[in-house]
Amino acid sequence: MKIIFKVTFIFCAALVLAGFGDTSYFANKRGNEQYNEKKYDAALKEYLEAQKGAPDDKSIDYNLGGAYYKLGRYDEAVRAYGRALSSKGGNVKRNALFNRGAALYKTGDKIDAS
Repeated sequence: MKIIFKVTFIFCAALVLAGFGDTSYFANKRGNEQYNEKKYDAALKEYLEAQKGAPDDKSIDYNLGGAYYKLGRYDEAVRAYGRALSSKGGNVKRNALFNRGAALYKTGDKIDAS
């Protein structure tokens, strides 16, 4: 009887704690879903929410750059991709460098690229 109680208690506790997961992770995931559905305004809102919880996550900066780019906000895309360049992950850094160049091209290099 005690074992059943303990197992039930642990299971219930796990369910409760699962609701308090990493909110920035889930906001970023929702942003990716919105982005894939070409809902770039909604994706941008989710990425900005994700950034609040994980301001140093460079993959979120990269995703922000993509949303800004798709919305034609190229100067903001340049800055977001620029922040993503300090990523330790090779793919994020490499893609951010390429996409930052594309965004700079779209701006006509009329902004401060730093």
